[in-house]
Amino acid sequence: MKRLVFLLLILMLLIPSTALASSGGSETYETHYRLDTGVIFIWKNSAGVWQDGKPGEDYTSGYTINVAGAMNTDTIYDIKVYPYNPKTFSFENDNFLWFTTVYATDQDEYDRNYYNRACDYIEIKSKDVIYNNQTGNLQVTYTANLTPVIERLDVKNTLKSPGGEQIIYDYMGLTPETAPSKFKAALETVKTFHDNVEGYLYFVPTIIEYKVKKTIDIEAMNNIRYLFSTFNDYTINPSADTKSHTFWMLAPEFPVGAMDEFLVEVRSHVVNTDNGILERRVNPLTHIEFNENEVVQTIDFIADGTPIDATIWRKGIERSDLTELFKQQFFRGYTKEHNSETYYFYQYYQSAADGEMYPIKRAFEKVPAANTQSFIGRYGFSNFDDYEYRVLNP
Repeated sequence: MKRLVFLLLILMLLIPSTALASSGGSETYETHYRLDTGVIFIWKNSAGVWQDGKPGEDYTSGYTINVAGAMNTDTIYDIKVYPYNPKTFSFENDNFLWFTTVYATDQDEYDRNYYNRACDYIEIKSKDVIYNNQTGNLQVTYTANLTPVIERLDVKNTLKSPGGEQIIYDYMGLTPETAPSKFKAALETVKTFHDNVEGYLYFVPTIIEYKVKKTIDIEAMNNIRYLFSTFNDYTINPSADTKSHTFWMLAPEFPVGAMDEFLVEVRSHVVNTDNGILERRVNPLTHIEFNENEVVQTIDFIADGTPIDATIWRKGIERSDLTELFKQQFFRGYTKEHNSETYYFYQYYQSAADGEMYPIKRAFEKVPAANTQSFIGRYGFSNFDDYEYRVLNP
């Protein structure tokens, strides 16, 4: 089979710039994170009776925090609260807020001094995460088991050391003036150092994750140039089924924080095994989504020959260069509905030649590495140079 490979420059020439119409730009979001460190103080009095909890038992409490700050409270949504785990969460995340203490100036110190002394089981149910979009306050209720990840902070032994009382306050991020009176009273009891008296601190670190709505200016969305085409997987992956094809769509440059959504209908021709006739197949309408981390999307379909064509609709943004007559008469439908949202005709694609278009290195210059690896991995490659060599040397 003869194959034609079109490079990025030709691709961009083939896809015309489209004027878009929208009054307010494209609504998108950015994800924010906050680390809240709850403190549980349990102690045993001189009579040997535990107060406010007992080691090994479950403890239910909660907190209220304002997550909106100076932001519009209505822009915050999709709030999740879950236990902090250093194996799955990094302090390097964008839009991450936490408050340092003497014993936590970075993630390593936080893990050593707080996480290691945290409750090893913390449960937050979704029904116990309540956001007030009038005030911006978030109310969280959790249940924690009073068993530490590694070790609890022994308050009695700490108080025996020089400056021990200040060490306790520093761990809690408090001063004697700001500490609750109940805590100060309990601390005084522990300071008697009676043989029966014990006291321990357990920490409850939780991550508050939430989305904040943003509006990307329509000019930024208008400047996004999408490349798209189809190819037979077998041409670059000999182990693939000869019927297997890919529709791919790629944005070589994508605005940070933006999101763009499309519906794609691919139509191909497949041999009817009963009569041997090449028949047209309309594949299911497929939703694809672009964001700054996912700028290459693919759709799998099968075909036995050309032509292959596709129609693409874009969520919420209309082209301003189309006539009313076109809108009324475009036979695939000028608009489509998906999840109660309207998508408008964006582009039509057709491949009638004995050849395909493949995205290569120049198109991937600003594509996130994970997204690039996911794409080439579909065809059995782990190295982009090997993938490109195969494309350029059929």
